Amino acid sequence: MDPTPERETLASRCLLALSAVLAAANVAFYFPRLVDDAFITLRYAENLVEGRGLVYNAGEWVEGYSSLSWVLVQAAGIALGLDGITATKLAALLATIALLTGVHRLTREVFELSPVWAAAATALLAANAYVISWCLYGLETPLYLALLVWFGVLVRRVDELPPSLGRALGLGLLGAALALTRPEAPLLLLAVGLGAVRLPRDRDELAAKLRRFAAPAAIVIASYGAFLLLRRALYGHFVPHTYFAKQGHGLVLSHLETLFSEGASIVEQLFWAASAAAAVAAFGTTRRLLVPAVFLANAFFVVSVELDWMPNARHFLPSWVVASAGLFALAHPRVRARSPRVSIAVAALALVTAGWLFHVDSRFSRYEFQTHGRGVEWVRPKRPAEWRSALALLRREDPPGFEHANPEHLGLIDLTFVAIEASSRPEEETWFFGRDIGMVGYFSPIGVIETVGLFTPAVIEWTGGDERAPVPDEAIRAIFEREIVSGEIYGLWADALGRNPAIVRRYSVLRGSPRHPVRFTQRTHPRPSADELEARYARVLAKMPRLFHFAELYGSPAGPSIELRARLAVERARGR
Repeated sequence: MDPTPERETLASRCLLALSAVLAAANVAFYFPRLVDDAFITLRYAENLVEGRGLVYNAGEWVEGYSSLSWVLVQAAGIALGLDGITATKLAALLATIALLTGVHRLTREVFELSPVWAAAATALLAANAYVISWCLYGLETPLYLALLVWFGVLVRRVDELPPSLGRALGLGLLGAALALTRPEAPLLLLAVGLGAVRLPRDRDELAAKLRRFAAPAAIVIASYGAFLLLRRALYGHFVPHTYFAKQGHGLVLSHLETLFSEGASIVEQLFWAASAAAAVAAFGTTRRLLVPAVFLANAFFVVSVELDWMPNARHFLPSWVVASAGLFALAHPRVRARSPRVSIAVAALALVTAGWLFHVDSRFSRYEFQTHGRGVEWVRPKRPAEWRSALALLRREDPPGFEHANPEHLGLIDLTFVAIEASSRPEEETWFFGRDIGMVGYFSPIGVIETVGLFTPAVIEWTGGDERAPVPDEAIRAIFEREIVSGEIYGLWADALGRNPAIVRRYSVLRGSPRHPVRFTQRTHPRPSADELEARYARVLAKMPRLFHFAELYGSPAGPSIELRARLAVERARGR
């Protein structure tokens, strides 16, 4: 027997309240964390606001960001007087709220489910640590996902509701913004657009739908075409420079393994199996193909590009989002009429999946696992120590145990300290050479040459965008013609530098060896004075959030580390 409307309303409200609690808890846990790449777009945004243009290094016009929309959002926050980190976090939080509300509407309107199941889909997504964490790490992820789901909602409205100029214009503008948010966004936009439309029954209906979508499509195509021309004029290419650094070498199907192996639990495997069944049910009840369309487009992108070291689950977030709503198509009244118990099974699977996804802290990709993983700890739970650390950082306090921190080993932020303290020469006239360069470039005006080729075109010329390719000696000699004062490089780049002892002798090797120098700093001219260091660290501290401390991706407390190092560096310099 179906529940009464009063009970449905109560159940829906309870599930929405649960969604808010789950989302708030995940946000509290992940809010302090930032991935290093987030600082790359922040430096672009800051340069734009300060009149230097959409560049990373002043005067070098290279499109080393992956989301123009996100750079503009960050720039708007900075222009309003916020520090870059706070602007990024507030934008991420607002976009995450938009994502959750969008999934609720997507479930109601596209999958045509009741408020109870829409609230259940919202709760399932709010519990998903993979989705919420990557929404808060500082990249464009939440904006991308929010625009994606709302695009699906507006497509349904233009398709089903009476013709409206406002709806058509809104869909076109939303699609234009979405297309600029990720390199693969046009592909996903097409998938959502086709998947959210009810399949026509005949040619007349098809013609009517084409007329409805002509204006929105024209807006998207014209806007994206103008953007491509602008990109060509500014940067000399029709594709972002990151494409040359991240392009794959054919279709690599092993990139799909994160869905069913590489730490994926039996719970997640069951979720994807049920989602496949739900996609069939959704087509039967709504004549829409949203879940398979998004999944196929998402999978094609994943197997086409070079995956980096970060947890691979992030590449499948569009599929996670749409499948979280689509799963409940198995609870559609037409399905329940044939199989009354299926809704109980769906609710049970959703509950178990939500619990599992909420308990997860982070997953390592196979690359990270080989370096840092410890067998069964491939998937790690949210531990009490991490909770205490996150809550302390939210209160802008040092996390427990930080009083025992080694000031020489504070995490990835150490590279920023090495760059700031390397030379008495003006930072703007010197260069840092390395791979993990996000925080270095944001907290210091130093020039940056990076080994991946995101915004260093010469690296692509030398290696073809393949980090496994040999590095020629001419590359090292060309790089070190600049005033390189510090750096940290790995693998074949360190080998190549080691083959040039005349260059290595100009540096103190802090990590590695003269034959394989990993971290190094110049030793041919003086270090900054105490007053110079005080001024440099004052600039860094001025960029820090005032309401919370931020941490690195895996939890190292970067905010407290900066304050500690700023004090110690000046004290040491005064004692020299």
